[in-house]
Amino acid sequence: MIDLNDEQKKFIKENSPTAWNAFVNDDYRILEEELYMFMVENGFDKNDDITDYGRKLEKMCDDVQRQNCV
Repeated sequence: MIDLNDEQKKFIKENSPTAWNAFVNDDYRILEEELYMFMVENGFDKNDDITDYGRKLEKMCDDVQRQNCV
């Protein structure tokens, strides 16, 4: 079972249908991949510098990974 808090669930459900589907299907590998891709696609400016939003995404990815380390 993938461990996500309510804020993470809400964010994923609203922003990444593929990641949400992975969560619902208990597929951590795909969830992690999709979150990373979402961060890469949305967390950087035109100069490839990380944005404040990107830092929040990075923290969420790190937190999800830490919560689900076996």
